[in-house]
Amino acid sequence: MNDRKWKQYFRQARKYLYCDTFQKEIFEKQIRTAIVDLQNENPMISYEECIAIIGEPQDAARSFLDTLPEDVVAIYHRKKRCRTWLLRIGGAVLIGILAFSVFYMWKS
Repeated sequence: MNDRKWKQYFRQARKYLYCDTFQKEIFEKQIRTAIVDLQNENPMISYEECIAIIGEPQDAARSFLDTLPEDVVAIYHRKKRCRTWLLRIGGAVLIGILAFSVFYMWKS
């Protein structure tokens, strides 16, 4: 089986997994176990056939998230939203400081 394709599969799936790193690792272990089981049943199975059985990355991620408690996903969303706002505020402050520095140098 092409390991490079599976790395890409997991990279795509992680974009749709709205949960912490520990949960993402559990997801990857479950999918890898399913892949091994499929290969044991049929050693000549192709990547495309595995995808047909397991599902596209976003579908597999959505199915996994449905198994998690809602509060786990909600906590992750809150943390991500807070982190995003902190980055925006930090960027705005940095731009303000740089603008002030340029204006100060231009005036002197």
